Amino acid sequence: MKKLIILPLVALILLGCSQPNTQQEADSKILQDEDLKKFREMVRNALPNSDLVQFHQQEGECGELSFRDKSTNEMKHRRFIVVNKNIVLIERRQIDQEYFDLSWRNACRDYFG
Repeated sequence: MKKLIILPLVALILLGCSQPNTQQEADSKILQDEDLKKFREMVRNALPNSDLVQFHQQEGECGELSFRDKSTNEMKHRRFIVVNKNIVLIERRQIDQEYFDLSWRNACRDYFG
């Protein structure tokens, strides 16, 4: 009789341990979304036409964007890295391509391989 009581109890405990904590996952998702918004705002502040920016494939502080270049009026597609709130690297804007590629490999390899 004891085995019949203990077995369902153990099964319930194991079942409870295997289910993810949905509240914790939801909180984590909210924090990720807030971080993405914060990083996007930093990137917008680094561009002259910040209202014309579109973000693509953003993972954390790394991603891709499109923006309309004021001088040529054409859409530019670039990768970006947010280093900190004062430093945003945008491909082919501030630094040589070689240095940007090195920075991308170091900062973004977890997201983009």
